[in-house]
Amino acid sequence: MGGGRPGQPGQFPSGPPAMGPSVTIRISGPVNMNVNGFLDKLKAALKTGNYQSSHSGGEATLTLGYGGDLQVVIDAIDFGKVQATDVEKREIRVAVPEGS
Repeated sequence: MGGGRPGQPGQFPSGPPAMGPSVTIRISGPVNMNVNGFLDKLKAALKTGNYQSSHSGGEATLTLGYGGDLQVVIDAIDFGKVQATDVEKREIRVAVPEGS
């Protein structure tokens, strides 16, 4: 009964399903920043409901199912300053000032 090793088909899941094309926004800022508000703005701007998010202390990572132009994502970020963009990784780093 259920004696398989991890990684054997049908025994344990291998991880979350693939999201498909996506963009990752890595945010640093105050501990009390409104990550859910940032996520809602981006989901509306990118017209996607496919997302993953994590937030711990002053760091947050938002991954949204979006395969379009990164400039659209950058233009939707009005909650902080874009610090860096990696087109190959489809990653954007954002700094949120205190009080945001």
